Amino acid sequence: GRDVGYQALNGTCNRLARLLRERVEAGRREDPLVAVCMEPSHLLVISLMAVLKTGCSYLPLDPKFPAERISHILRDADPICVLKSGESRGLEEGKGFHQVYDVESLLKESKDLEPEDLPDDMLIPIKNEDRLAAVLYTSGSTGVPKGVRLPHRVVLNRLHWQWETFPYGEDEVCCFKTALTFVDSISEIFGPLCQGRSLVVVPREISQNVQEFLEEIRENEVRRLVLVPTLLQAIVLYIRSTKAWDAVGSLRLWVCSGETLSKKALMDFFQLFPEGHTLCNFYGSTEVMGDVAWEAFRSRPEALAKTRTGKVSVGRPVHNTSIYVLDGDLRPVAEGDMGEIFVAGRNLAALYVRVGAAGKFLANPYIAEGEDYSILYRTGDYGRVVDDRVVFEGRTDSQVKVRGHRVDLSEIEAALSKVPAVAKATVLCYHPGGLDQV
Repeated sequence: GRDVGYQALNGTCNRLARLLRERVEAGRREDPLVAVCMEPSHLLVISLMAVLKTGCSYLPLDPKFPAERISHILRDADPICVLKSGESRGLEEGKGFHQVYDVESLLKESKDLEPEDLPDDMLIPIKNEDRLAAVLYTSGSTGVPKGVRLPHRVVLNRLHWQWETFPYGEDEVCCFKTALTFVDSISEIFGPLCQGRSLVVVPREISQNVQEFLEEIRENEVRRLVLVPTLLQAIVLYIRSTKAWDAVGSLRLWVCSGETLSKKALMDFFQLFPEGHTLCNFYGSTEVMGDVAWEAFRSRPEALAKTRTGKVSVGRPVHNTSIYVLDGDLRPVAEGDMGEIFVAGRNLAALYVRVGAAGKFLANPYIAEGEDYSILYRTGDYGRVVDDRVVFEGRTDSQVKVRGHRVDLSEIEAALSKVPAVAKATVLCYHPGGLDQV
């Protein structure tokens, strides 16, 4: 690993931002976008901060993506350049229409620059909270990935709620392990950094091995962790079988997000950790900045009381947002009845790249146009309200969550149907041993 202090981090970011600003001529676009394609590392964090310092927004690309997917995203989003580290599939094809810069080469070039604050003429002041911070691509219901446009107001609303609801301890250590293309990575990175806390960047190969990952947690005394329920279950099973209690001795806050948290997984957790731990169930999607509803459990009795329906509640909305459960005519359903979940408020994305609302964002019939909450986001999820809390009941379309990945079954079907020997394809999700698989 490598330790980087805030002063050194800021100086390096400034040098990279100055070089980047000179090259991209970002001022020629209303919302300049820079693609970032690299594995989790300190270089990745430096690159994101440098991009934001220039007034640009960032477009995350996973180096493990198929070349075709990377090329499609680059064509659709049309960033002004790409920052990379190491080899990445799909970038060679993009060189004809995008500048590609190696971050390590740029940093070597910037060593002669003073790590001073950026001059005003090299920055694009962010005076409008609706200016984009990031564009994240996710699967669309037609089988074509869609770019979700996330303004600064959306990111800041989510972060401020997190800081107020789960404030960081003075010496708290946090962990960044989520792939950059997942929306949870935004709060994992900028939540602690904007509060001056320590952030441990976990390499992909370590985060995918439970034993090595827990050793990283233990060595760095990480206190909070964001994880999918599948990983939570794997950790509980590992601790139960190895009795390696010291591996999670520092952890106090566990945040489950990305897929459905089952009642069994919740009860297994509190059987292992009866006190001193808080387990949260977050609900949302990229279009609502990852998490728009939340429920916290601090003991087994509390967990039992909040799961009397047999399912784990996703709770209540975060600050400055509202959740509606509506019928097919957009009318509120009675408490306990099934309906579709809609979201309004400051956590909503600014539509999609190129395709706009795409049938997912619509006028809120209960709020005047132009006012806060005047736009509804159709989540595509079924749910019901029980005891003033939202309970997730499933999807209205073919999207499923598999180990935290949003998978559109129709996208897989569309790809399979392109194979000459395939006349028609059907893809299903099944649940061997309680785990979702396609």
